[in-house]
Amino acid sequence: CLFLFGMETMGDGLKRTSGSKLEEILGKLTSSVPRGVLLGAVVTAVIQSSSATTVMMVGFVNSGIMQLRQAGVKPRESIKSDTPAYFVSYCDGYEDTFTSDKLDSITIAQLNDVSDRKLESDTIVGKLVDGYRWHIAGIVDNSRKEYAAGDYVKLRFESSSDKFSAQIVAVRDEGDPSESIVILACEQFNGDLVQHRTEIVELIKGDYRGLQIPRDAIRFSNVKEKTDDGGETDVSYKGVYVRKGEQIEFKKIDVIYEGSDYVLSAVHEADSSYVALYDDIMMDHN
Repeated sequence: CLFLFGMETMGDGLKRTSGSKLEEILGKLTSSVPRGVLLGAVVTAVIQSSSATTVMMVGFVNSGIMQLRQAGVKPRESIKSDTPAYFVSYCDGYEDTFTSDKLDSITIAQLNDVSDRKLESDTIVGKLVDGYRWHIAGIVDNSRKEYAAGDYVKLRFESSSDKFSAQIVAVRDEGDPSESIVILACEQFNGDLVQHRTEIVELIKGDYRGLQIPRDAIRFSNVKEKTDDGGETDVSYKGVYVRKGEQIEFKKIDVIYEGSDYVLSAVHEADSSYVALYDDIMMDHN
């Protein structure tokens, strides 16, 4: 109550003392949004109080010296839908190009030409998403036949920190498996995903705990192992050479996952014959 009484008292005082001169000056200084913002910033910097600036502005408005400008905020008509759906403000013009019934005809050239840009138009306010199921099409290197229809994977997008479960519904190429089109179906999404048409996506087939070994470092070597009768025999193992001070040793690897240019080796903490964390792996050994 005391605050409101003070505002009313200040407004009455401003009316009596300022006359029309202050109203004219403030009208010129706040004739546009940029000028108004600049004036507020200058006043706040001078008096070192944004609260005081706000109180002064309210007092000016109450006294009639300043007017609230409402021309820039115009109500729009309500847009009604016949069916329940999610409203998304992002539209890019591809809504009729990439539809579920056209998944089989999508080409590599089409995917390479897609750009991530939002349409800027006064006649387009958004679109409606009427279901959870959606598809993603991408180009992957499938020369090693890592991906097949029916596989379940996790998707990690640049725009989101979440992981999304998806199923591969089709994999095909146009003669070169290193550039294969993969189509996935997903029933999860969030507000970040619907704001983009294209982005880099990581396909995760499984979660593995292991040591990443460059393919170029992998070698084969015979390792002597004891037999049941107490003798020794040579067994060929896949592994890497590591540097131990001035010595070079061969360490076995236990491959649990293979990537395009690396493999993951299982960790054998209790067996020193296997490669371990912090081992100095040699890329070249003659």
